[in-house]
Amino acid sequence: MIPLETAYQNDYIKVEANLEYSYIKVTWLQKPNSETFRKETLQYTHYAIKNDLNNFLFDVRARTSLKEIDQDWLVREVFPLFKTKSIRFAYLVSLEDFDIMDTYQIHDHILTNPKYQKHVAGMIFLNEEEAQNWLLEIGLYL
Repeated sequence: MIPLETAYQNDYIKVEANLEYSYIKVTWLQKPNSETFRKETLQYTHYAIKNDLNNFLFDVRARTSLKEIDQDWLVREVFPLFKTKSIRFAYLVSLEDFDIMDTYQIHDHILTNPKYQKHVAGMIFLNEEEAQNWLLEIGLYL
């Protein structure tokens, strides 16, 4: 596992990064309401863009499901901010939530969209070390 420095943290989210590896880890500490989800998502997104980070690990085990309206907002408002960048994202989920996670809907929508197919890669994991290894390994080739 690579060393991470905390960029910021509050009651809902912890954001850590390793600039050398262009790596950001976003850990949801509890389920946010829509307003908090959008505010925090924009904050870590702008941090990632400012620091040219393109390997994202989202630990959503404490967040569980996301409202469909927020999923649509994420795809419509946030992903276009990365339209000129190659990015990789990995979702870390719990075994209990593996089959019902909203991450599948987001994952499928992005990866089947022709606008993103050439520069976006994503996977869903149960193990953080495997997720990080995948992000950093694939980062060597994209």
